[in-house]
Amino acid sequence: MYKIAKSETFPKVFQRGKSYWSKKHIDSYFAKKAVDASITEWYSVADMKKKFNMTTTAVYTFVSNFKIPKKRIKKEVLYSKRHVDIAKGIAEPDTPKYYNIKDAMAKFHVTRDLLYHYAKTYNNAPTIAFGRRVCQWHYNMHTH
Repeated sequence: MYKIAKSETFPKVFQRGKSYWSKKHIDSYFAKKAVDASITEWYSVADMKKKFNMTTTAVYTFVSNFKIPKKRIKKEVLYSKRHVDIAKGIAEPDTPKYYNIKDAMAKFHVTRDLLYHYAKTYNNAPTIAFGRRVCQWHYNMHTH
């Protein structure tokens, strides 16, 4: 805990020789580390060893390299089945729906400049680059 609090620079007070860190900051830090509730299926290390014919070391290296979400139940560590299957090429990843600039302008009846303004100002339209030129940017315009 001391290492995390120091690296994250949590506010700290001393009382009677003891250190107390900000509860708000600690709760916020660990909330980011919480397991995604949408993940419902999990592999154990034994399951992965058996299904993919891997050694224990290979499992740990694989989940570390691919940053597979995990959760711990007592002493057992479980890894997201969906993320493992995608990394192994068994399942197809969920692809976001993107519009190019021309399609977004037509769908939302806005000019190119206004579209760029919304993306820059509100930052709720993330972009991905395809190639080198600005005209090859695509906007993820979710309509919920």
